[in-house]
Amino acid sequence: MAKEFDLEADIETVEYKERQEFYYLCELQKYMDSKSFLGYLFKIALDSHILKTSSDNQFNEILQNRNTTFLEGVNVGYNIMIALLTEYINNNHFLSSHIVTIDFYHISERSDSEYARVRAELVNYLKRGIPVIVGGHSCVAYAYDDETDSIILNWGWQGNRNMINVDLYMPCIEDFICLDFGNLLEHDCTHNYDFCPCGNQFNKHLIRESDYGFEQQYFYYEKEKEHVVDGLVFSTKRLRCGYIEQERINLSPRRANAGTSFLQFQFPSANVQCISLDLSFWSVFEGLDSTNGSVLIQYASVESNWITAIDLLNDFKLSTNRYQHDTLSFSFYHTAIHYFRIIATSANISSSESRNKGRISIKNVNIYTLD
Repeated sequence: MAKEFDLEADIETVEYKERQEFYYLCELQKYMDSKSFLGYLFKIALDSHILKTSSDNQFNEILQNRNTTFLEGVNVGYNIMIALLTEYINNNHFLSSHIVTIDFYHISERSDSEYARVRAELVNYLKRGIPVIVGGHSCVAYAYDDETDSIILNWGWQGNRNMINVDLYMPCIEDFICLDFGNLLEHDCTHNYDFCPCGNQFNKHLIRESDYGFEQQYFYYEKEKEHVVDGLVFSTKRLRCGYIEQERINLSPRRANAGTSFLQFQFPSANVQCISLDLSFWSVFEGLDSTNGSVLIQYASVESNWITAIDLLNDFKLSTNRYQHDTLSFSFYHTAIHYFRIIATSANISSSESRNKGRISIKNVNIYTLD
């Protein structure tokens, strides 16, 4: 078990740095043990010395000259990124048996014509369904909107700068890099389109908070309901989930005699391709974090076989302001799903806790289906 980590300790002491490294390495090990993609990237970073530790003999002399011998990252330039991508391809049995190239472009001059050239290249890749890492401040461009001619990216910073138009930051971009899969992709345009150039029509169904017809309270027993909203037929199952103050659909697992809360969708016949939803905590005072609970977004083809898409308390920093929510999107282009849910749990609840806490707020939900 990891030692308790004291953020208030003197950060210049050797003891603090030892405990900091131990704490971080334990967290990294959890991801690596989980066999997740993020854990795989951490393993590559450690093996390739991008993350350096006190036991890393290759870097000890350099670290000692810099008056630090503990866990530290290095600036990741494109030479390191290309090396990592190469290793990833070589260790992936599917990719290594096909022709996959690493494409790299550098902005040679700061001019309107050069920006236009690079922008055209970005659009070309995104239309083929290939996300692109753009550099300067490294981030991922992942979608192109034909109607507004906008390139959409995630600017990073704890998920607070998602859905940003790349044109706002074009002067900051110095280069970009991506994997070109050739003809391996089954679809020849980005899956982020509402309408694809290939002719597939995505139907967008908007579900607002008021559309469910839920009561303004949290029930201690499960409730089920049939819905037809914006042309979409679906049903919901819920526990401690209500339309609170006629403002948000709320989950509240943290109260005496509770501990679990969820909102589950079932799509009996719709061909669901993508789901996006607006989420946040109700407030900053919810008493729910990764030490005492979980908030999972899950999907399934069969109700009992749930697959976790994201752990919001470990993998994401969820907004604590319901008026400045986060928008999360999940794609299911190669998976037939019939169930989707947000489930929150909370432990260590005192029998005297008589207020509804641990509240997760849901605003709009968009369901994209394919005819």
